[in-house]
Order: sequence, then C-alpha cells, then structure tokens
Amino acid sequence: MQDTSHCFLRSRFFGELGSRDTFFHASPPFFISLSFKKVLSYLFETVFIFIKELFPFRALAVTRSYQQTEGQSMVLRRAKMLENILNEVPVSIQDGELIVGMKAMKPRGSPVFPEINCSWLEQDLDILPSRNNTPFYVSEETKKVLRKEVFPYWRGRQIYDRLVESVPKEIWKADSHGVIYNYFTSRTIGHITAGYAKVLNKGMNGIKKDIQNVLSITDVAILPTFYDPSSRFILETLAADKPVITTKFNGATDLFVNNRHGKVIDKPENITALAQAISYFTDKNNIQKASQAIIEDNLKEKISINRAARQLINVYESILHKKGQK
Repeated sequence: MQDTSHCFLRSRFFGELGSRDTFFHASPPFFISLSFKKVLSYLFETVFIFIKELFPFRALAVTRSYQQTEGQSMVLRRAKMLENILNEVPVSIQDGELIVGMKAMKPRGSPVFPEINCSWLEQDLDILPSRNNTPFYVSEETKKVLRKEVFPYWRGRQIYDRLVESVPKEIWKADSHGVIYNYFTSRTIGHITAGYAKVLNKGMNGIKKDIQNVLSITDVAILPTFYDPSSRFILETLAADKPVITTKFNGATDLFVNNRHGKVIDKPENITALAQAISYFTDKNNIQKASQAIIEDNLKEKISINRAARQLINVYESILHKKGQK
C-alpha cells in the first residue's frame, strides 16, 4: 500500500518540472514555465487536501479473474487478470493532468494487491485508519467487500504464502532473534522488485561490468539528495577512485572526507554551493588530486561490503563469547 501523491506530482508536472532528484541535473529552460513554489502551493490546494484512502476495485477485479481462470497456466491467468483490471477498475482523471489516471480513485489513495499479500491487511483492516505509521481511511463498504469477496479466496494462495513455505525453519529462528530480517514479513514484496530479465540475461558479473564501464567515463558523481541513508551510487563511485558531490543529508558522507575526496554541500537548495562544487571539478587537476587522495586513503577497502561483513561477524562473535557459547 502506498501514498500515490508522489505519482500524482510526477504525472501532473513532470513535463514541466521533473522530480526533486532531477532538479539540479536539468537545464534551466526545463523549469522556466512553473516555479517549484507554485507547484507546491497547487499541490497543497488540490492534492494534499485528500486523505489517504483504501479502495477495493483492483482487488475485486483480480480476485474475480483468478476465480474464473482456475486450472489455466499462470501466464494466461496473469494476462486475463490485467484484462479484467483494465475492464473493471474505474478510471479517475483529474483536471490538468498531462498523463491521465492514477492507481486509485483519488489522489493519495491506494489499491490492494491480494495476489501478493493481503494477510496483514485482513488482520489490520480495522486499525488501518488509526495506526501511527501511514494511516489510511477505509470505508465500511470497502471493509465489507474485502472481507466477503477478496480475503477468503486468497488465504493460502498469495505469493507471500509461497515465500513463507519456502523459508527454512532455521532462517525463521534467526529472524525471530534479530540476527537477520526478512523484509517481506512487514512490507509487501512489491516494495523491492528485482530486474529479473536483466539479471538472467546479463548475470551479476555483466551488471557489474556495465557499472564499471559507466564509472570509467565518469569524472565526478553528483547526488544533491534531500535524504539518503547511505547512497550506493556515491559509494560505488568512490570505490572506482572518482570524486563525489553530495549533501550532508547523505549518510555516505560519514565515509569520506569533505574537500579531500569530494564536496559536501549544506543543502540541495543551495544552488550557489552546488555550482561552486561542480565548477571546482571542471578542473582536471582537482579531479586527479581527489582521485589520488581516495587511492592513498584506501577508501575502496574502507567502504567495501567485505569489511562491513567482517565487522558484523566480529560483533556477533563478541556477543557469543560473552554468553559463553563460543
């Protein structure tokens, strides 16, 4: 379940404005037609006035389709499911949209994906409007439809059910003790979707080579982020011995030295500081100096996954040692 207001922002204004993350990468004419302040004002007046609400229409269409296609191949069932969604789910078109339609009937609304996982929703349906983290309003009619026509069919048929059945007992034990964390136990698995075709066609080594090829022709990586726990993009660039520019809101800044390995600006909105940082690295001598510092300080090893794994193992071993289990 997701708040779709960010999708609405992209669909309504992407042709004129783009998203926050691309703001600093685009050329100035791209933003002349509408100021960001005006967009925010418009959103607060026309989008954010809507409360987050759960809608049952997609869940109904999916459930009816799967009931009608029992015994058929999964490829056909998925295709007919999509056909049924397109035929049955109402389409809401807002004034002024460049790309019409959205996932639900209202901005900030959410559909239900019962084929993936609806067990948690069945359990939390009554408390959904009052929960602290991302509450969603659920009408009595929506509750009635979901409980009568959706939830009963999907018990034991969800992708979540197959995942749970395939996980060894030892893994669940480790999960219960906090040693590892299975993301899908508290989030729907759609939050993280791998590019399976790319992985199968290229393999992990092929993907790594693609990244290395891009980084090999890169002078400096720029990520003026509003928030990032620790950007992999920045870390991979540093591992390739290339300087970086980012903001203090990026956790990756803890792993390199400002003004030695790259530049850290105070906030994304500081266009002057960002321009100065970019200008600094238009000088090849400055690029070479930063790259040499990254090599001398062995950042590739300091930010490597192997080092992080060793540190984690050391923590667990010290705990086991204190408990006398090793």
